[in-house]
Amino acid sequence: MEIRKVDLSKVFSRYKEEEIPTNWYISARDTYSLFAWTLNEWSKGSKLRDNKTASKMLYELWEYIEETAFAHGEEHEDGIKEGNS
Repeated sequence: MEIRKVDLSKVFSRYKEEEIPTNWYISARDTYSLFAWTLNEWSKGSKLRDNKTASKMLYELWEYIEETAFAHGEEHEDGIKEGNS
């Protein structure tokens, strides 16, 4: 599988990655559960009706992150904490 660089802010009208602080995290359990749910829906053949629906789902994920994320350490403009590469 090839992953291509895409400017997602041009794809989704509600794309908010830049608004998430670099020191915000959600639990591994929550991430795992979300990914398992996504795989289950794909395996059942679920599809998004259109880009508007995808944008709405992405915004709902943003709201989830905003409600459940916790800050750890300091935020860095470059997104890289000292000691990490």
